Amino acid sequence: MLGHSLGGVNAYQLAARRPELVRAVVVEDAPADVPPHPDAGSWTAPRRFPSLQALREQVDDPYLLESAFEDDEGWGFRFDPARLERSRHLLTGDHWADWLAGDHPVLLLHGRESTRLATAHAREMARRRPETRLVEFPGAGHTIHDDDPEGFAVAVTSFLAEPR
Repeated sequence: MLGHSLGGVNAYQLAARRPELVRAVVVEDAPADVPPHPDAGSWTAPRRFPSLQALREQVDDPYLLESAFEDDEGWGFRFDPARLERSRHLLTGDHWADWLAGDHPVLLLHGRESTRLATAHAREMARRRPETRLVEFPGAGHTIHDDDPEGFAVAVTSFLAEPR
């Protein structure tokens, strides 16, 4: 099971709660104790925009901009902003019990420049959970797969190639 950010939390939660479905877990930049998202509750932009430029003036998060698209109603996102806000709210909290559950091998990938997972927290996660390998990516942020796609691929491929 592989997941990034919210998907990373979902991945280790699935492994904890349904261990028979999982052989190994790859978690990309997802903490065990999730603070409120820095942008939580701040979505004030409209759902549709007359141009891509207008959209970019309201939303400067490159990760969210990847889902921008144009149709007959103008420019918008492939997600519902209200649901994004709800998801961020529900993700907030202490997930240590799920992180520490189970004995699956885990690859924890951490971008050293991440604003979502502090290096000290990533190291604590690896220290506290047996069968966890931490790989840190200097110069990468929250989206390691974008910031260092080759390093990401090497880390994941080598981890998955190990006998289980």
